[in-house]
This record gives sequence, C-alpha cells and structure tokens, in this order.
Amino acid sequence: MFGVWEDGRYVGVVIFGGGASPEIGRRFDLARSQVCELTRVALREHTEPVSRIVSQALRQLRQSSPGLQLVVSFADPAHGHHGGIYQAMNWTYLGTSDPSKAYIHRATGKLLHQRVVTRSGVGTQFGRAARVHRRADCDPVILPGKHRYALGLDRATRRQLDALAQPYPAVEGSTVSRPTSGGEGRVRSPATALVSQSGGLSQTLGLERSASLRPPVPLSGWEPSSSGQSTQRARPGDHDVRLSAHVDPP
Repeated sequence: MFGVWEDGRYVGVVIFGGGASPEIGRRFDLARSQVCELTRVALREHTEPVSRIVSQALRQLRQSSPGLQLVVSFADPAHGHHGGIYQAMNWTYLGTSDPSKAYIHRATGKLLHQRVVTRSGVGTQFGRAARVHRRADCDPVILPGKHRYALGLDRATRRQLDALAQPYPAVEGSTVSRPTSGGEGRVRSPATALVSQSGGLSQTLGLERSASLRPPVPLSGWEPSSSGQSTQRARPGDHDVRLSAHVDPP
C-alpha cells in the first residue's frame, strides 16, 4: 500500500494486491508471485494527475519486487468506469470479463451483489450466519463484464500482451433497465461514478520518491478515484509529492 502526500498533506492511497482469483496469472503461465492486481486508487481532492501518481507507485513496486512481471486491473462499466487512467498510461486492453448477475432492491433502488441476496434473507458472511436481503424484495439484473487491463513489466510478457491487445473502449451512456414479465433487467454503464475496490499487498516495501508538482487545491473531503476515473484535472507546476509504502508482512 502506497500513501500519497502533496506538499506534506496526505491525499490518499494506491493499493496493489494478489488479486481475487488464484488463477490470475495462469493465462500467461505466471505464478501468483509474478502477478499482482492494482486494486484501489483512493484520492481526496488533489492536483497531480492520477496516472502520474500510479506510475510512481509502479516504479517503486518494481524496484522492491524484481520478480514481478505483470500488473492487472479492472474497470467496472456498471459504475461508470471505462479505464481512462490505464489508457493514459498505455496499458494493454484485454476485453471484458463475463457478465454477472446482481439485484436491485425495490424499496431503495440499491444495486446488490448476489452474495447478499438469498431466498430466506439469511446468508453467511465471514463464516457466520447473517441477515441479508430477501430475493423476493429484489429484481434481478445482469451486470456487464468488467474491462480488463494489463501492464507487462518485462519484454516477454509485453510480447504476450501485444498478441492479445484489443482497441480501447470508449465512455458510454448508461441506464439500469428493470425486468419485465418476471425476466432480468440489464445494467448499462453510467457515464460518471466513483467506486473503490479493496485489496492488499503481500510484500514489504519501504521507499519514498518525490516529484515536481503544484500545490493542491483546498481539501473538501474524500472522493475515491478508482478503475480509470480521476476526480481532478491535472495542473502542471512545482511542488513536492511523496509516496510512502507500507504493508503487512506476508
């Protein structure tokens, strides 16, 4: 996990993790230790471009993890993300994952993951029985697959990615269609939204790096920035930005 400071002020984090799937590197014949996932970029109001902040974090990650060969990340169109930050950094686009099923709660309109919706309203969370949402109170919807991006850190991996590269997706409009006649609705990606993912890192880092940037604008609360979306447009200038890494040991 990398903490980010602008002019001595803490503005957020960049987090890399092992990925949700144990097969994250299988497509490229890589071991788990050779692949990681960029799982979260959460920044309050800031001046430095998100792409530059992430690039600095990647440089430090490579220095501390010489065996790392691939970084992957996902942009969720159901939350308005198309991966603009990865496109700005010249990551390779690998298409989308499979669509998934979710639910919309009728009373609140809230979009719910299928793990928190059961027929009885009782589910299992963290190994314990917990009250969740009843399926009878929700409408099923189909979420579009997530955009997949990858960054090769060595020549051989970059060659593999080049052979799989697809054209970058564009920003789309969005609607959530509710089901009719007992069928399933469909979520189309909204143009703007900010959602963060969670994750961690399985290696110990302890590096700092500075860059020449401008002072940040006044802070007005946290606004997560993740999966390709930035909350602030970049403004060139001169001031200090520092990334400090901290993780729990494996």
